[in-house]
Amino acid sequence: MPKKNVRDIFYRVDGGANIGMGHIYRGNILANCLRKYNILFLLKEDEVGQKKLESRHHKVCRTNPLSEEAELDDIEAMASKLKPCLIIVDLLNTSEYYMERIKLCGTKVLSFENIGDGNRYSDIVINAVMEGPESSSRIANGTRYYSGAEYKIFNEFFDNHYEPQSARQDKKLHILISFGGSDPDLFTLRVAEVLEPLRESVSLMIVLGPAFDCEKELREVLKKLNHEYQIKKDVENMAELMWWADIAVIAGGGSSLYEIARMGTPGVVMSKVEHQVINARRFARLGTVIDLGYGNECSDEVIASAVERLLSDNELRHEMSEKGRQLVDGYGRKRVLEIIEGIIE
Repeated sequence: MPKKNVRDIFYRVDGGANIGMGHIYRGNILANCLRKYNILFLLKEDEVGQKKLESRHHKVCRTNPLSEEAELDDIEAMASKLKPCLIIVDLLNTSEYYMERIKLCGTKVLSFENIGDGNRYSDIVINAVMEGPESSSRIANGTRYYSGAEYKIFNEFFDNHYEPQSARQDKKLHILISFGGSDPDLFTLRVAEVLEPLRESVSLMIVLGPAFDCEKELREVLKKLNHEYQIKKDVENMAELMWWADIAVIAGGGSSLYEIARMGTPGVVMSKVEHQVINARRFARLGTVIDLGYGNECSDEVIASAVERLLSDNELRHEMSEKGRQLVDGYGRKRVLEIIEGIIE
């Protein structure tokens, strides 16, 4: 039941097989920290995101999916009734018209990772990922913008202090493979196949997201390849797995790039869309990852060469690890919560 005399916050977000789960994960982390408010998640697409939030005991409402106009009518009607103190928009690319209608609901508006034209209707825009890891803040036309690694939100597992790994007892190097919540291009499967020649010298940790739907096929391939491997599904404590790994082969989406930097884990990055490629290049320039560009365009030989280069060069891995730890301090959640409390008060 809603808490009495407690203000509401609307959190507009989507997530699932087609667009990934990063926005959903961020919403879950923030809602867990804002328990003194009534958080209402507003979703339009994909039941995977809804099920994830409901499994964490958050309240979810589905908006009208027929059109943008119908969705906005729903949100305006709910806002008129509940009078939220804040509307958070956690969508990648919103139109000017969309954000103008949201602002007309008569409350403060905060946007996450929004590269759309409607940002000027937000009171605050936080782009920890979309503008790269170098941190900055500015005010333009009444909107305050925060960007960079200082505002990247991590869950509580990344708060722990992890000591550097001691020497391997099994003498095998550890590779983490993680391609987000859905991995529609099956990069996970491809990387496992590419690494087959290294099976005697490496151990694989493969992380599957809640929207990954080819687990049976993956297990059949792994059995034939005779890899030493573990599969983890819908993992909450990624920090521990990244600490376990000598290197990570990951997607170019925002969260993983920042997470491996925070944990000091060197990475090989394969991207799916343009904004991922741009961000991966930024991290490569700063020396925390090897960027392979679009995953669908790089050859098996290029993937294998990048992995082998890192595995064979302990000094390079150490340098990349140190650069990552220096780049990301892990206090983004605290900073963002202070910003949210400030705008509400």
